[in-house]
Amino acid sequence: MHNQNDLSLLERFSAPTPKLFSLIRNAGVILGLFSAFLMGLEAQGIELPAFLKTVAETSSLIEGIVAAVIAQLTVDFKALAQKKALDSI
Repeated sequence: MHNQNDLSLLERFSAPTPKLFSLIRNAGVILGLFSAFLMGLEAQGIELPAFLKTVAETSSLIEGIVAAVIAQLTVDFKALAQKKALDSI
């Protein structure tokens, strides 16, 4: 069994992610894309309501990126052990 302190950052990014955190990661990516879409509309000169500007400029982009990165760094150690066992055969 692996200890979480033994994994490097690169190993964490490439290791299997638990289902819950995969959902959180995907939601974070979608939130970040939504924010980028709203900023793109504003850059094209399309006027957005004030609350959408605030959401696009601050919270959505930051929350999306943070959620995606943290969720990706979470490791499913059971799946990782199975993967390592299959790779050693």
